[in-house]
Formats: sequence, C-alpha cells, structure tokens
Amino acid sequence: MTTKKYIDFHTHTYYSDGIGTPEMSVRMARIKGLDFVAITDHDKTDGYEEALIAGKEWGIKVIPGVEVSTDVYHILGLGVNPENPELIKFLEKSNSEQRNVCIARINYLQSKGVPITLEKVVRTCPVSRLGKFNILYTMLRDSDCRDFFVRQEGRKLTKKLYEKYLRNQDGKEEVVDKNTSITAPEAIKQIHNAGGIAIIAHPFKEVKELSELDRLIEAGLDGLEIQPGFNGENDMARKYAAEHNLPLTYGSDYHGGLFGRQMLEMDGDNILDERIARALRIGGN
Repeated sequence: MTTKKYIDFHTHTYYSDGIGTPEMSVRMARIKGLDFVAITDHDKTDGYEEALIAGKEWGIKVIPGVEVSTDVYHILGLGVNPENPELIKFLEKSNSEQRNVCIARINYLQSKGVPITLEKVVRTCPVSRLGKFNILYTMLRDSDCRDFFVRQEGRKLTKKLYEKYLRNQDGKEEVVDKNTSITAPEAIKQIHNAGGIAIIAHPFKEVKELSELDRLIEAGLDGLEIQPGFNGENDMARKYAAEHNLPLTYGSDYHGGLFGRQMLEMDGDNILDERIARALRIGGN
C-alpha cells in the first residue's frame, strides 16, 4: 500500500518578505500535517539551514529552495544546493537588482511625502532580501510613517492603502520600473547547475499566452506550480501540464499568515508527484 505525501513547496520567511522565522514555517508545516516543506525565499537561500535543523526536531523533510525574480516570471528552484558557488553569485546579482527596485519605491514614496528611508527598512529587516513588503512592514512599525498616513488619508496604513500609493490613477500599473536583467532561461540554467529543478511559480499571474510556456519548456522548465488557494485560476496550468505530460508542484506562497495565504495541509490535492520525488531524490507516494 502506497502512502500519499503532502507538500507545500512555496513558502517565505523573514529572509525575504515573510514575517516568520524558518523554524516557524517548519512548525506550521507540522501542525498542518505536511510531509515536506520547501523554503523558497526571494533570491536567497539563507533560511535553509535553520529550517533543516527545525525539520529534524519536528519530523518534517525540508527541501532547499529559492524563488528567483526574473524579467517576467518567478521561477522556483527546488532541491538546489545552497552552497553552489555559481548559484550564490547569481542570487547576489538578482538580490542587488531587487534592492535597486526597492530603493526606487522608497524614492517614489518620499516624493509623495512619506517619511520612509532605506536606512529604516534595513534596520527593520536586516537579514531580508529587500522588497515591496519589507517597506510596508517598516512603515507599519515606524511611528512617523503611521502618523503620516493618518494625517494624509484620515485612516491607518494598510496593505491596500500602500498598494494605492504605488499605482497609477486607474490602479492597474505600478509606477516604479520593476525591470531586471535576470531572464527566466538564465534562472532555469542556474537552478539546474545547482542540482535543482525549475518550476514556474503561480503561472496564472504572469503567463498571458500558452506559447510562453512552450518557450519556457524549451529553456528547460521542469514543471508548473498549482496554488490551491486560487482555485479556478489554476485551470490553465492544470490543462497545460496534462496535455504536455508535465508534473505539478503545489504551494501556498505562505508569508506567515499574510494576505490570507495559509500554508497547505494534508488531505488536499497537494500530493507529491512521483516524478518530482525522483528528481529531488526524496520519498514519493
């Protein structure tokens, strides 16, 4: 009799824009009844060793991972060697470019009168790969920023209000250029060179045409991610994977309970695919 293995292969800690420690993510995985959890911080693998230690204590298998920010897509690297020199150098480059985007957002907020600075963000998030939500966390903590939004908007700062400040008048496009020189084929290559497999994260968010997936497969993409919390928005990915005989992984994009994204739990469809298990050299169904 085979035993199903339940997974969550997309989680974040405070090493990027999550709010919890790696140990907290592992503890939550245990509470949810998972067998495997991957720590996939943005452009950083620093949380893996802490999670690995916690995994041994809590009886959870921890998969080393990373979410690489590319020019269009986010690519998950699962099973990568965090000590691979080329991967480390590559992630440092990506990290640096994302820090520049963070600085651009800070500069824009300053132009609107918000008393936020890079120094405040670094002080609040000293080990993080800096991104948009690290700015939000900092402003929620900083009394001058909190007071600014009460005076300017007549209400407390929230995620929704923060998003409004970074978007144009129709609310559809962010005003800050988020371009990076990192491409998806480059990310896939680096992930493979570090011994991992490359999975496109939340394809429903960035993929507009199926031909885009065709090109990513040609570049070596190994599979597609399903995020059960988004229900029907995953239909395209499920259909494409079935038609092309591609494996699926499952992830919550967990940030520590933020944004309503709860970690996945057992008894859902988030079951470890045998092909993914073989690729990661872990126990399958």
